[in-house]
Amino acid sequence: MNQRVYDKKDRFIPEKTRGKTSKVKEKEAPEAIIFDKAEKAESITRQKDELETEKEKISELKKTLKETSGEEREKMAKKIDSAEKKLEEKIEDLNKKTSEVNKED
Repeated sequence: MNQRVYDKKDRFIPEKTRGKTSKVKEKEAPEAIIFDKAEKAESITRQKDELETEKEKISELKKTLKETSGEEREKMAKKIDSAEKKLEEKIEDLNKKTSEVNKED
């Protein structure tokens, strides 16, 4: 009594539809995504701090450059130029990373 009898052929579970999948991978948990972004942001701020210290070192080298003369001055000038070029490259790389992180949002 009080039972419904259905035929064995009847199905009550809908078939899976092949619709659009979400952009987030099914295996990747939301927490993992959040922590990945946080780690990237942390590394970017760490790199910014390192760049600031390098800028300070370059400014100190420029001050000592004024006090030196002769061959030492030429060597220091070359050293400063190469350090400035490396710093510019690092700044460009950092800007690329920050734009990539911002695009992920």
